[in-house]
Amino acid sequence: MKHSPSNTPDPIFHEAGWRLFQDSIDPIIITDLLGSIILANEQAIQLFDRPQEELVGQNIGKLHQQAKELPDFTQLPDNSVKRFDSIIQLSAAKKVLYVEVHARRYMLNGRDIVQWIHHDITRQVELDELRQDLAAMLVHDLQSPLGNVISSLELVRGELGPDHSAILHSMVDVAVRSSHYLQTLVDSLLDISRLEAGHPLTNLAPVNIGSVVEYISGVQAPDFEQRNVTLLLEIDSDIHSILAEINILHRVLLNLLNNALKYSQAGQSIIIRAQNETGGNLVRISVIDEGQGVPEQYREIVFEKFQRADDISLSAGLGLGLAFCRLAVEAHGGRIWVENALRGGACFSFTIPAAADNDLASSLTSAS
Repeated sequence: MKHSPSNTPDPIFHEAGWRLFQDSIDPIIITDLLGSIILANEQAIQLFDRPQEELVGQNIGKLHQQAKELPDFTQLPDNSVKRFDSIIQLSAAKKVLYVEVHARRYMLNGRDIVQWIHHDITRQVELDELRQDLAAMLVHDLQSPLGNVISSLELVRGELGPDHSAILHSMVDVAVRSSHYLQTLVDSLLDISRLEAGHPLTNLAPVNIGSVVEYISGVQAPDFEQRNVTLLLEIDSDIHSILAEINILHRVLLNLLNNALKYSQAGQSIIIRAQNETGGNLVRISVIDEGQGVPEQYREIVFEKFQRADDISLSAGLGLGLAFCRLAVEAHGGRIWVENALRGGACFSFTIPAAADNDLASSLTSAS
């Protein structure tokens, strides 16, 4: 049903402001600081499928199906802006819309108000859900055949003797490494779903980060030799142990190393640096390359699923590796970011809390 907006200017608006308000292509609702609706423009009336007289006086919170409360603008200063995603219930049928909301408090003609702009993102949410379902199906269907491929390749490699050609040995090694990389990708997809669902890490244990870095560098050594890129380790001698799920930590470092290697040229070097953070019980691990770096406007996007910085010459990929790293690091209670390296290129860093003394003591007791 099409509802007609009021054509009479409201006293809080000047005439020009009223025309801008009504002619806006965005659905806009005006409330007082407590959320009571004062006005809704034509686009908002159509979006919420309610007439003006039904909306006015209602609290805007009743239009939103949210787990969290809406922003309390009575506690925020003038010109404060809040952005959040929400779900709105339409009056007709039992249909819901997903919306992105930008709410701003300001003074209009001597009156404190909040302007709520709603952007319909239902289609985007539906596409994201379809993409997640597709990823889940791919993971499920890949697990069994990929396991068979890896087992078969390991058996073939075991059967190869010294009398077989070096080329054959090299081809099998490439196939084994590539299949293990696919297994890492499948595991990362599974863990992304688990971490996004809020499932806690269950296999935390004290980990010597120096040993982890040395192990990962050994695993990656053939790839570095093939690309003629030097891998350097800079590990503090007094580095703290951390409390981590070691298999996930391995994949975080592998993803960051593979990402750095993609953008490195022959003759360049990559540094893995591990150091205790100053003034806190944290350990920082950095992977530093000499590639082209990440422009500032993309430094948040690169950690999102299926997102890529398309206007710089990046190699192909699904955009899952860094998304997994972000989720994994945050699940450990740390954070991850990227900045310019001093030598040029990118410096991806993440922090993880150091293991407490009682964690280390429990580990030693269990071992004995």
